[in-house]
This record gives sequence, structure tokens and C-alpha cells, in this order.
Amino acid sequence: QYNGMMLGVLLLSMAQIMRGRVLVGSALFALLLIMKHIFLYIAPVYFVFLLRTYCLMQLSPRDIMACSCGRDDSMRVARSRKDTDRRAFMVRFWSLGAVVLAVVAAALLPILLTGQLGALIGRLFPFGRGLTHAYWAPNLWALYNATDRGMYQVLSVAGRLLGRGLVSKGAGGAIAGLAEVYEMAVLPNVPPKATFALTLMLYLPLLCRLWSTGNPRYLPLYVALGSWVSFLAGWHVHEKAILMTTIPLGSCVWAYGLGSVPPCSSEHHFELSFWLTSLPPLLVVTNLFANFSLMPLLPHPTETPIKWCLLALLTLVEVTFARVVLYGDAPSPLERFQLYLGSIKRKGGAAEEREG
Repeated sequence: QYNGMMLGVLLLSMAQIMRGRVLVGSALFALLLIMKHIFLYIAPVYFVFLLRTYCLMQLSPRDIMACSCGRDDSMRVARSRKDTDRRAFMVRFWSLGAVVLAVVAAALLPILLTGQLGALIGRLFPFGRGLTHAYWAPNLWALYNATDRGMYQVLSVAGRLLGRGLVSKGAGGAIAGLAEVYEMAVLPNVPPKATFALTLMLYLPLLCRLWSTGNPRYLPLYVALGSWVSFLAGWHVHEKAILMTTIPLGSCVWAYGLGSVPPCSSEHHFELSFWLTSLPPLLVVTNLFANFSLMPLLPHPTETPIKWCLLALLTLVEVTFARVVLYGDAPSPLERFQLYLGSIKRKGGAAEEREG
């Protein structure tokens, strides 16, 4: 499904925006939506960010680049403006709209001319495929299904002991391995509107924070968080969608932690330092569970050693990088073990000298 290529386009889009090339980055994101509509998960982040930073604050490309690199003077100037230049706002807003509409129109015009738009929309939004995919993504609804299945088993055993049925036979279709709408055995059924409402409720605090911050430096982090919210509570989420969280989150952590981006000003030093001490452990744990959840996508027995070795190697590399970000040049566990053996050897030599 070319997921790697599309994730590369996502990284390129964020990089172009953080470099001040907002229209180019917006065009790339519009292209990304056309390529795979799952990136609608992060469309609210892009919309709020561009509306706040590019249209309302009216930062120039140089200002956006400076903010991305950690020099926040332009952000303070933008926040101190009492009156927004309405003409500049309209120019920027409609420029963004024109770029996005041009990309979408170029892709959808042949479909519109052939009258296939309705069929396309029906395929894009899988409301007839069930709450979860055949292979459950590790999100809230997987826990919901597991709870329902556990309650079904308990009530089935209790019904046999009592001599009367407490649940209907054949219930618990969530484990049938089919992408279809199914009835829950015990718990209430979850309609698409409920998942949308829950996702929106979890998304709103993130958008409010993004609106109040409005700093291009934090764009990859908010993209990762927006994708994570949609992954946790969305309807019929695929397991591969977790890559839309781990890859932007990783780019944010390693870019700032390993020095690819200059350090921020002293005013925001504490905030960024807090993030750098909190995000690396979060990334390591998230990647470990995310990569583990993707291992069944390589189902053949001959692939088992390869996927376990890759999981162990990637986890080791990420733990090493996290140590560099958190502790700088602190000795690794292997180095500490070697130092420990050396200290034992020195103590043994000193004891022999005293006895001699």
C-alpha cells in the first residue's frame, strides 16, 4: 500500500512548513490526503496550525524558520499585535485554499466527469465494516471487544452451571476474523457516531493547546498526538495506522534531542527541556508496543526469527539514542558492567597485596 512513501511525504510536508515554505507544505499534505484518506486523522492539526500561525499571526517564511529553529522573538512580536491585518489575512487564507483546492481538483476531476464520486465516497468511509478491523488495532475498542468477549465467556459458564442460557449462542462476532458489522455479546453496540464523538472530545484539548502555542517547532509533536487520538478512538482503525504516530514523534524527539535543531531561547528552555526528558522514554515504550503489535503482519514461520531480531535491534538502538538525549555521554550498561568488573579486579589485586 506504499505506506512508507506516504509517510515520507508527510515528513516532507512538515519539513517544508517548518522551513517557511507553507504553500509547498500545504500542497504536499493535500496530495497526501488524495493518496490515502487516513491522513484525515491529522487534518485538524494542519488546519488549526496554518490558520493560527500563517493566517492570523501572519509570520513571514523567515519568522517561521526562526521559530522552528528555536528563536522565538518573532512569536512574541506576532502575539503582541492588537489588530490583525485583515487584507493580509484574506490573501493568505485564500492562497492556502487555492493551493489545496487545485491539488484536490486535479485528482478528482476525472472521477467527477465519470460520475463515480458517490462510489468513491462509499469506499472511503467503511461504516459497513465494523467497529474494529479483522486484526484488532491495539486501541480502546480492542479493550472493549476483549471485555465483551470475557464477559461472554463468564456468562456462558455461569449459564451452563445454572442450567439456563444467560447469553445468546453465537454472540461475540468480534473474533470471527471478518471485517463486518457485528453484534456485541454483552456490552452495548458502538455506532460510528459514538466513536466520532469520543474522538472529537479527545481531540479538542489538543487543538486548544495548539491554538494557544502556535509555534512551528512543535508541529511534528502535535501531528503525532492528533494521529494518536484518532488511532485510539476511531472507527475501524487499521493496525498500521500507529506508524502515523511513532514516525512523527520519533522525528520530533531525535531532531531536537540529537542537535539537528538549534537550542531554543532561554525563555522556552525549561519547556523544551521538560519535553526532551519526557518524550524519549515515551517514544521507546510506544515504539516497542507498536512494533510488537505489527509483528503478526509477517505471519510465516520462516519470518519469525527475522522480525524478533529486528524488534530487538530497533529497541536497542532507540534505548541508546534515548540515553544520549537524556544523559549525554553517560556510560552505557555494557560500559558500566566493564567498569564494575574492573573494580572487582582491582579490589582482588589489592587484597592479594595486603595478604602478601
